[in-house]
Parts: sequence; structure tokens; C-alpha cells
Amino acid sequence: MLHFTPYKVFSYQNDTRDPLGFQTYRSRLTDRFYPQFTVNTTSPGSLGFFCWAVDFLDGEGFQPSSLDYAARFRDVEILLGCMAARASKNAIVNITRYGRLPDRVTLREAQKPGYDLYTRLGYGILGFYRSMAVKWGLLQTDGRLATRGMDLAKAWDARGGQGVPSFTSIARNWLNGAAPLDRLGIREFDCFAPASVHWGLDERAVWNEIINAYGMAHPGERPLWESPPPEQTLLLLEDEATRPAFFADLELRYGRHENLAASFAACSAFERFTALVQFVFEWEYVNAGLAEGVRSEAPVLRAALAAETVKAAGVLAGRLNAIDQTWSLCDSLMAVSTYDSLRAAVVEHHMAHQAYKGAQAYLTHDGVQLSGRVDAETVKRLAQGAGGDIAAGSAEGMLRRLVWAYRGEWFFKSASAWARIAGRLS
Repeated sequence: MLHFTPYKVFSYQNDTRDPLGFQTYRSRLTDRFYPQFTVNTTSPGSLGFFCWAVDFLDGEGFQPSSLDYAARFRDVEILLGCMAARASKNAIVNITRYGRLPDRVTLREAQKPGYDLYTRLGYGILGFYRSMAVKWGLLQTDGRLATRGMDLAKAWDARGGQGVPSFTSIARNWLNGAAPLDRLGIREFDCFAPASVHWGLDERAVWNEIINAYGMAHPGERPLWESPPPEQTLLLLEDEATRPAFFADLELRYGRHENLAASFAACSAFERFTALVQFVFEWEYVNAGLAEGVRSEAPVLRAALAAETVKAAGVLAGRLNAIDQTWSLCDSLMAVSTYDSLRAAVVEHHMAHQAYKGAQAYLTHDGVQLSGRVDAETVKRLAQGAGGDIAAGSAEGMLRRLVWAYRGEWFFKSASAWARIAGRLS
């Protein structure tokens, strides 16, 4: 059986529900240097497929304004999914919720209602990559491909090179009732899988032109593309002990570019502040759900959390001000004087955020309102480790621990993939 895996909508478990609204402010920061990326757009190959599909459907007489356009896009996306699943068990193939298809699948079989592949058409490559294609300058706002989008579509269609069928020919067979796995070998699957390491020479050249054009249109971001962060810098993100040095390295590396350096300073402060607040929220959620008399007050840790949160709020507020941004949560938490007032302010913020979304609060001043929203055992272990750091006199150790536990996505790995395709990184 072929198993179609769902998109991983957020990068880490702690981000999945965003009970404190941090994703909005993280996006405001990333938009200053990588606005064309989201947590769902990590594959250059998927963007190449997107451009090809828009061009292909246009040739078949389907326009973006037509009511069945998303369904027809899904027709060819399932073809890509079949090939990606055969090429790699780990491939993300853009279909929702573990739909199963037999090994020899045709489009007619895929369209059966029981397979549930057409019920959430906003997910997948069309939903996730359309706005990204506009930001890259590949797609016009009316849904038609721009010149470079056409170039990328043609290059992706022929990425297999001599001896490998074009994706257009494979797609036409699929739409006419052929099974995509028939008469194709592993080379074809490997070439067209979105996560493939294979890139055609034409495709590389087109991406280099796209990145050059993007840099000309966005001079503030150009240094990141002309001289991308090297691999050794990116590796700092991968370890609890080195992660705090990542943004410090970027501040030095791009110090001559004041807007970039200021943005990276704000990102570093954002990670520290939000990690503290997220932990306070989850710790209070877990404690509120414990039986009376079991709760651990941990007074030394509580005092340290209050002091470090006030400090982190002040640093972040200053760094946001340097890039002409503000965040009311920083202002409110800069004013707290005790852990109890910190706890009350965090719970109040959560309640207001959930009300703004039209969603029920997980936690109110009266206790837990929705159960099962936090992994209690993980939070308890995190509290024990943070408490040990404070007992050892290491507030910085506690901060490193919390930042690592609640780390988020800044898209440097995604940008590295694009730079590598264009030959800007080895």
C-alpha cells in the first residue's frame, strides 16, 4: 500500500496550537529577512512542480478562477505523490490524513470518495505554495505565471534529462487512465520526488536567475542570498549548548547591514522571552490540573522565572523598538513584580488570545478548561531541569534549556536548500 502522509503544519510539537499567539510575532520577524518561506514551504522541488502544474493546467484549459481548478490541481498532485512515495518512504506528498491507495493506482481510483483526497483542497502544494510563488516573483497576483515561473515550469518538466520522460507526458498518461508506477523505473521516481537531491542543469540555472532577481527587488535581504550563512553557522541551531550563539554569529556576519543585524538581535531576544513565557504557561497548566496538595511551589525557580521574564521582556521591547515594532505583551510583563503577578498576566494573555481567535481557553484563573493540551510529563521534566539549573546558580543554563525546548523555525535551513540548488553553497 502507498501511504500518503499529511503535511507537518508546524515544526515542533509545542507550536501546534499556538495558545499564546507567538507565531504571529515570529512571522513579523521572519518577514524581515525570509518573507517567502513558511513552515509548509520547505521544498524547491515542490515549487518547481507548482509552476509546472499551473502551466500544464493552463494548457489543458483550466484557469485559476474556475471552480474545479483546485480539484484538477489535486489530480496531478496525487501523481507526484505516488512517485514520491515510491522514491522514498519519508517523502511528504501533500495529501491529508493518511489516505491509502493500492500499489497500482489510477486517477479514477484516487478520486473515489472513500480515499478522502479531495475534501481539503486548501492543503497541499497549491494551498501552501501559491503565495510563496508570488513572493518569489514566479506567479502574478491573477494566478498566471510570470516569465521566470514559465522558465521554472519548463526546467522542472525536463529535470530528468535525456532518457527520462517529461513530467507532462507522464501526467497525460495518468489523466488518461494509466497507473503512474507502470513502465517507470526508480530513476524517474527519484528525479521527480519533491525531496529529491537530483537537479537538472537548466533548473539550477533558472533558480540562480530567480534568486538574483529577488535580490535586486529586495535589497535589504540581498546579503543573505549573495553570501548565505555557511554550514558551520547553521549547525549552531542543532544543539542546545550552541543555539544561543547562532544569532550572535549572524549579527557579526551581517553587521554592516544594520537592518539585518537588528532583525537577528530581535530574533534572539524573541526566543528567550517566548521560551520563558511558554514555560510559565505550560507549568501553570500542569500544576492547575494536579490534585490538591501535590503541586510543587518551587519558590526559588518561581522567583528566577519572574526575574528573568521581566529582564527578557525589557530586552525584547528595546530590540523591537529598534526595528520599529512593538508588542504589548512585553510591556505588560515588564511591569510584573512577583511570580504570582507574572502567572496572572500570562493566563490573562492566553485568555484574551483565545477569545480573539474565537476559541476556548485552555486555562483560566479558575483552572484548566480544556484537558490534554500539554504533555504533563515533559513539562515536569523540564521544570526539574530548570530548577536544577537555578539551584546551581545558572540562570543562563535555565534559559538555554527553555529556548531549546520551545525552539521554533526561522527558515535558514529552507533558504540553505535554495542557495545550494543555485550553486551558492557547496
